[in-house]
Amino acid sequence: MKNKSKMIIYLLAGFLIIALTACSQADGGGSDYDATQPSGKQASLENSNWRLVSFGEEGSEAPVQEGTEITLIFDTGGEVGGSGGCNMYSGLYEIFDSNISFNQIVQTEMACTTEGVT
Repeated sequence: MKNKSKMIIYLLAGFLIIALTACSQADGGGSDYDATQPSGKQASLENSNWRLVSFGEEGSEAPVQEGTEITLIFDTGGEVGGSGGCNMYSGLYEIFDSNISFNQIVQTEMACTTEGVT
């Protein structure tokens, strides 16, 4: 049970990192979204695909483990999903003003063979 709670915390932290900091638009499909866009004009996350390329504090970012693709896909209707590199996850999201919240998160529990990949 501890491992499952720990995994959910890591996934939620990953969501936050992907959605708000070190991410870039994945190639193909979806709409363009510029994370650096001025706050006066807010773009929609609907139908956007994101890929984590690095994470950590600005100026000391670490790259994602080689051979791993961590994704976050915002669908219409408040649904979100993606891959943590090995396992898949999905759930719901809501945006209020400049805040985003995720809930009803579920994940697969496959046995990942690459160390450090979930």
